[in-house]
Amino acid sequence: MTYSTVSWKALLVTAALTLPTLAFAAEPAMTKDGMLVDHKSMTLYTFAKDADGKSMCNDKCATNWPPLMADSTAKPMGKWTVITR
Repeated sequence: MTYSTVSWKALLVTAALTLPTLAFAAEPAMTKDGMLVDHKSMTLYTFAKDADGKSMCNDKCATNWPPLMADSTAKPMGKWTVITR
């Protein structure tokens, strides 16, 4: 697995599991046509600069690429983690 692949997966984790604090909880991420999507069928992406359990996509980045909020009971699974924003 290349660094680029790992970075994209890290961004996907962040996007799939978080939303700005003022947002409301949405349906969980799901797979559609082989891609991870949110409840509006919008493709979820990872962000290569995320590291150490922190999202580096804030302000304009989070506005352009809104993260998906995890349920308060969400737990890490496999390579997926939960990030507190």
